[in-house]
Amino acid sequence: ISLEAAPGVATLPIRVDGPFEGDAAPAAGERPDGHIWLDPANAVAAARDVAEALARLDPTNAPAYAANARAFAAETDALRAEVATAVAPLRGRPFLVFHDAFQYFEHAFDLPAAGSVALQDGVEPGPARVAAIRDRVADGAVACAFTEPEFSPKLMATITEGTALRTGSLDHLGAGLPPGPALYPALIRGLAASLAACLAPEG
Repeated sequence: ISLEAAPGVATLPIRVDGPFEGDAAPAAGERPDGHIWLDPANAVAAARDVAEALARLDPTNAPAYAANARAFAAETDALRAEVATAVAPLRGRPFLVFHDAFQYFEHAFDLPAAGSVALQDGVEPGPARVAAIRDRVADGAVACAFTEPEFSPKLMATITEGTALRTGSLDHLGAGLPPGPALYPALIRGLAASLAACLAPEG
């Protein structure tokens, strides 16, 4: 099954040009942005679709699959409300992400990023892009820049050198989390905590 096509999953277009201040354009002809799991509503819809597929393959255990999907939905709805409350004070604090992986989280919690450092997923930016980013953050309007565990922090250090820009790390894959039923809520809470740690006003 394709989780992007699951009933109830809302997809967003891939953004191009390393969006800044909402001027991102959709990438024509591209598949949707695949980071669908970062919107808890999508996670609930995807889990429901998985449970229904498993029930078709294994009818004997269909009630268990359905019960698990309902439990996940209830837990995730509560998680979404919890995180929305936690990040509400951070709105209006511009931040950079390393690559544009977080728009589903941004959309779910009304917390838009000011831009991304890398223009392509998995491709580190070249010197011209780094210089352009340094120019954009020089005035101090951006509060924080986030790297990711799989990328070297040296590049972000180059961007922030000589500025007051704070830095943090966002893990959209849960790479440092143990697998199991607690992984998804830990992932979403972890993103909220990382954002809060870097974006919360000082003092």
